[in-house]
Amino acid sequence: MKNLLADRIAGGFFLVIGGMAIYEAIRLYPMHIGRSIVGDETFIGFLGVALLILGGLFLFVLKPQGDEQAEFPTGQLRKKMLFVMGLVFAYWGLLQVIGYPASTFIIGLGLFRTIGDYGWLRCTVFSALLIIVFYGIFVMWLKTPFPQPLITIF
Repeated sequence: MKNLLADRIAGGFFLVIGGMAIYEAIRLYPMHIGRSIVGDETFIGFLGVALLILGGLFLFVLKPQGDEQAEFPTGQLRKKMLFVMGLVFAYWGLLQVIGYPASTFIIGLGLFRTIGDYGWLRCTVFSALLIIVFYGIFVMWLKTPFPQPLITIF
């Protein structure tokens, strides 16, 4: 019964935050009309809808399966999790210093290798594709400026 109460509290929280996000998206919508297909409100609106769906699932659909207890990771799994967390912080720092393409390639390489256990060739290809896809989505389509690097390589 304890899990059911926690799920209902989380579902209610998701519904409130989702409603606030959708309200903010609606409030921001008039500011972008005529400039592009999407605006500042698009991502916030998507998050709001996702949170409303998750909140509804937690409140009305999903039921706890049993009294399974989560265990704190140990051994190799803990090392991988800590390394991934370190890579995220490294990305935050590298993004400012060497810019988007180089930092995303380096960190993507590490993440694909650590999480996916892929070989180096596959990690290299996936990292390159990641840069191209994210650049296309965020810079070319959504017109999101990335931070300029302090050090220019090219």
